[in-house]
Amino acid sequence: ARALIDRFDLASTRDLMLLLLDTAQAFARPLISDFHVGAVGLESETGNLILGGNVEFPGTHLGNTLHGEGFVFTRAMN
Repeated sequence: ARALIDRFDLASTRDLMLLLLDTAQAFARPLISDFHVGAVGLESETGNLILGGNVEFPGTHLGNTLHGEGFVFTRAMN
């Protein structure tokens, strides 16, 4: 993240995270709602960014949806 902030002369990590939201939406697989949600998380130990999106499973209730934030959390725990 630091290299991208410096390269593009951004003010902060937050600015980079906001710019990456559209990219994070590419991870979304909203096969039921067609509502694409992107999320960006920041690893506190490494400073790495984690991108994710919502995932819906056809044939199941929308309550089984993996939300974008949950996607990021799950990736962070791996």
